[in-house]
Amino acid sequence: MKIGVAMVTIVGVGVTAWLRLERMHASRPKVWIERVARHDVVEGVVAKGTVVRAPSVIVSADADGRVSAVTARTGQRVAVGDPLLVLDPRPFALKVERARAAVAARKADKERAVLAVEQASSRARLADSGRARGERLFAVGIESAQAVGEATHRALVADLEVVAQRHKVAGAVAEAFAAAAALADALREADRSVVRAPTGGEIVEIGVEQGQWVHAEAIGVAPTTLLTIAPAGASEIEVHLEQGQATRAQVGQSASVTLETLSASRLRARVVSKRAGAAGRLDGTAPLRLRLEEQPPGVRVGLTATVRIPIEARSQVPAIPNHAVRSAPRHGAPRRGPVARAARTETAWVIRDGLVRERTLVTGLRGDTHTEVLAGLTLGESVVTGPYALVRSIGVGDAVIPVRAPIVSR
Repeated sequence: MKIGVAMVTIVGVGVTAWLRLERMHASRPKVWIERVARHDVVEGVVAKGTVVRAPSVIVSADADGRVSAVTARTGQRVAVGDPLLVLDPRPFALKVERARAAVAARKADKERAVLAVEQASSRARLADSGRARGERLFAVGIESAQAVGEATHRALVADLEVVAQRHKVAGAVAEAFAAAAALADALREADRSVVRAPTGGEIVEIGVEQGQWVHAEAIGVAPTTLLTIAPAGASEIEVHLEQGQATRAQVGQSASVTLETLSASRLRARVVSKRAGAAGRLDGTAPLRLRLEEQPPGVRVGLTATVRIPIEARSQVPAIPNHAVRSAPRHGAPRRGPVARAARTETAWVIRDGLVRERTLVTGLRGDTHTEVLAGLTLGESVVTGPYALVRSIGVGDAVIPVRAPIVSR
C-alpha cells in the first residue's frame, strides 16, 4: 500500500514538473534566425540631392584661323555634330598638301635607300667572290699575298658599305613614319576647320563674327570663346557628401537615382564633377554633380532625389542581413563623420542552448541588404534577425525559441 502511494506521488511530481517545463517553454518568445551564407555585397554611398540645371557648354577654338562663316544663330537648337562655324579652309588645305608631298618624298627616299642596299649587297657578293678566288690561287702559288690582301680589303669595304646603306634604310623608314604622322595631324587639324556642336541644346550666345581671327589654347593664352550652348533638357543632381565619401567617388562613375515624383523607377546617372578640400562647404561636405543619362517626363529643377553611388563590390562572400548587425559606439568615439563606423563595436546575436548569446564581429563591405562578415561567424551559423519589436524587448542571456525567418533576405 505504501509502495503504491509512493509511486503515485512520484508520478504526480513528474507530471507537475513536466507541465511546468512545458508552460515555461511555451512562454519563451520566438525569434527569427537566418544562416550565414554567401552573397554578392556592393557597398555604396547613399545621399539626398536636388535636381539642378546642367551648366552651359562653352565651345572654344581648338585651331588657329580666320572665321569664314558662322552657320549657327542665337536661339537655334542644335544636335551633337551639327556645324556651328567654319574657319578659312585654305591654310589647312595647304598644310595637308605639303604633308602629302612630304610623305611622297620620304617614300621615294626609302625606295632609293632599299635599292642602294641591293646594289651594295651585289658589290659585296662580287668582292667576296674575288677574295675567295684569290685565296685559292694563292694556295697553288699563282696569286701573290699582296693581291690576296687587297681582295680581302675590298670585300671588307663592301660589307661595311652594306651595313651603312642598311642604316640609311632604317633612317628613311623612320622619316616616312614621321611624315605619315604629320599628314594625319594635318588632316585632323583640317577637320577642326569646321567647328561642330559637342552637345545638343540651344545656342544662347555667339562670341565671334565672320572675318575674325581666332586661336587655340597656348602657353599662357586662353583659347577664343566661340559659342555657348545650353544643353537641351539636360538635368543634373547635386549632392553633398562627407569628405571621406567624396574621395571614394570618381568622375565618370555610374550611379542610380530615384526622384520623389518617379519613386517607382530608378534612373541611370554618371558622376560628372566633384569638388573637395578647400572647395567644399563650411559644414565639411563636398559638392558632387551627377548627369542623368535619360530625361523622362516630369523631371524638373528643384525635385528631391535619392542618389546611390556604388563604391566597392565583392562577389559571393560570407554575409548576414544588415538588420542582424548590432552596432554601438566605443567609449569616447565620434557618433558621426567618416571615422564613426570604424570606431564602433559590431556584434550579432546567436542562440546557444536556447539562450541569446552575443558574438563580436569583424565586418567588411555593407550593401543594401547584407553585410560582409570577415570574422566572428562561420558559414551555416544562424543569427537572430527579428522580429524587430521583440528583439528590442529581450537581451543577452534571455531564453528564446529559434524559428526560421518567414522572409529570408536575398
